[in-house]
Amino acid sequence: MPSDADLPDDVVTLQALLSEALASIADRDREIERLKVQIDKLKRMHFGRKSEQLDRQLDQLETQLEDLATGQGAADVRRARARSPSSGISVQAPK
Repeated sequence: MPSDADLPDDVVTLQALLSEALASIADRDREIERLKVQIDKLKRMHFGRKSEQLDRQLDQLETQLEDLATGQGAADVRRARARSPSSGISVQAPK
């Protein structure tokens, strides 16, 4: 940017300089916005992967929990059957 001593005295030239400066600022602002959008996109991609990994881990843990709960339920049923021989059903322990 020119110093005060370098600025022209006529209004038309000053307006032209001002237009150039405003255009330069607008270009810079557009570039800043473009970079912000790109950074946000990259952050979503980065954290999205982690989020997907966490979702997979949660799904695996939930599946394990369901398997354990189902296994516990089956064990409870086997124990109940073993305790009540009056049902007429023979219960064998799993091998």
